[in-house]
Amino acid sequence: MLFAANICFYIDYRIPKAADNRPFMKPETTRRGINVFLAALDDHQKQAFLALADAVIRADDRLSHQEEAMLATMRAEMALPESTPVPALDVAAASAAFGSRSSRVPVMLELAGLCLADGEVAPQEEALLARIGDALGFTAADLMAQRDWVLRQLALVHEANGMMMEGA
Repeated sequence: MLFAANICFYIDYRIPKAADNRPFMKPETTRRGINVFLAALDDHQKQAFLALADAVIRADDRLSHQEEAMLATMRAEMALPESTPVPALDVAAASAAFGSRSSRVPVMLELAGLCLADGEVAPQEEALLARIGDALGFTAADLMAQRDWVLRQLALVHEANGMMMEGA
C-alpha cells in the first residue's frame, strides 16, 4: 500500500488544487493531442489494452466520470467507436498481446495514468496494476519507476495549466 500513500501525499502537497480543495485532475486537460502509442497499436493490441483499461477502472467497483471520460478519450485515440464492446480477456491473455518491452512500458504508463484519473488510487486498482505488471514481466522497482514518471508528468501538465490560467 506504499504507492497509494505516496500518491495521496503527492496529490495533497504537489498538485495545484481548485477552490474546493480537489486536485486539478481532469482527463480533458491531461490528455490533449494524439497519443502516439495508443494510435500505433495493432487491432489485437487495441482490444487487449481496452480489456486491461476497463478492468483497471472497474477494479474498485466505483466508476468515476473522470475514469469514464479518460477511457473514452483512449478509445478515440485508438480509433475505436464507443460501441466497441470490451473483450472478455483476463490479465494474462491481454498482457500476452504486448511482446516487447517497448510496447509493455507504455501500457503500464497509460494504465497508471488511468488509475489517477479520479485523483486517487484505490487499493484494488493498485493490486490489479501489480498483477498486470507481473504478467508483463516487470519488477516492483520497474513499476515504481513507471508510476513515479506518471506522477511527474501529471505535475508538469498541472504546472503548465496553471501558467495558462488568466491572471497567472
